[in-house]
Amino acid sequence: MMRKVWVLLVDASGYVLTPASSVQLASESDVDDLKDAVKTKYGDSHLAGIAPSDLMVYLDQAAFDVKQSPLKQDSLIGDSGASMADAFIVEVPVKAQQPRGDLGTASSTLLQEVTSEAIMKKLDELLATINSKKRDFVAFSEMTTEKGKTLTEKLKLPLRPIVLTEPKVTSTKRKIPAFEWDNKLSGDKQADRYTAYLETNLRDTLKQCGLALVALEHKNSLLSVDDQRLPFVRMLIEVKKDLANRSTARIAQAMAELVAANIKAADETPMILLSDLEKNWILMWIREGGIRSLMLKEPANAFLVLREALVKWDTAGGTVRIPFFGNGRLYKRVKISDVLPPCEDETADTLREMMERYRSIESEL
Repeated sequence: MMRKVWVLLVDASGYVLTPASSVQLASESDVDDLKDAVKTKYGDSHLAGIAPSDLMVYLDQAAFDVKQSPLKQDSLIGDSGASMADAFIVEVPVKAQQPRGDLGTASSTLLQEVTSEAIMKKLDELLATINSKKRDFVAFSEMTTEKGKTLTEKLKLPLRPIVLTEPKVTSTKRKIPAFEWDNKLSGDKQADRYTAYLETNLRDTLKQCGLALVALEHKNSLLSVDDQRLPFVRMLIEVKKDLANRSTARIAQAMAELVAANIKAADETPMILLSDLEKNWILMWIREGGIRSLMLKEPANAFLVLREALVKWDTAGGTVRIPFFGNGRLYKRVKISDVLPPCEDETADTLREMMERYRSIESEL
């Protein structure tokens, strides 16, 4: 019987090359079969020129972090890798050449340049394009895995998953049912229903914090939303019914939205929730050294973390607390301007200068 097995590609340092994605394997498959499936999936991109035997597979993120021995090729995969949170870690050797892709627009080409001189030159070209009213842009909906990787590489914001064993929700009082999608309804009707679902489960918290849930389904650009509350945004919620099947692209889009919101919200350090409102709940925020991600399966656990973050937003010192992990371990949220790497070129002191100029540009990253 075939089943979905989740994998996460990283390099030797732990840099995430692709968001968690899945391959189809028989239950009795071994690690050798898993390597072959991963090679087939990424053979034309991340694993071009790399043999399956060169890959190293770890049971999970925890095993990789402590540098346990990789799994043997004849080890059975069993029930492992059944979810994004429990994905196998596949280490790609250094010789793998990561594809850059042709982003094809002024703003995304900007992100492909390596030197600060080239970045500033491209930024000037982009400003000139905007001033001439011939602007091109990359919409969030068109943000692919490769474009997302280019963005995070140039900003030095690798995706850093938090590895934990999520507790089961057995209490009837705490349990929250997953959202029920109705395939017969139009997109607008679906949006009305899941917005109501979110409001129902966050109502008390929103009231306590003096916050509002604002629906933006019909807005093409987060950066061009005409809402005076946007500079104070604390949480983005991106609902994608197809998340389980298109997790790689959807996570790339969410990361781009998170970066844009962090820039737009002048004095806040917003988070983003990417979810199908069923079994996939992914929270992300910018921290020193990368973008933190927390993958959960239980709606009750996801809403618990959301409520905790919102209620203690002003008193927790810019931290995110995970109540059911590490005795309530805290994770820091920061502004992107505080973690941008310095420029090496004398024409620009730091990338912060570039980002300050970039604030006024209504284009998608």
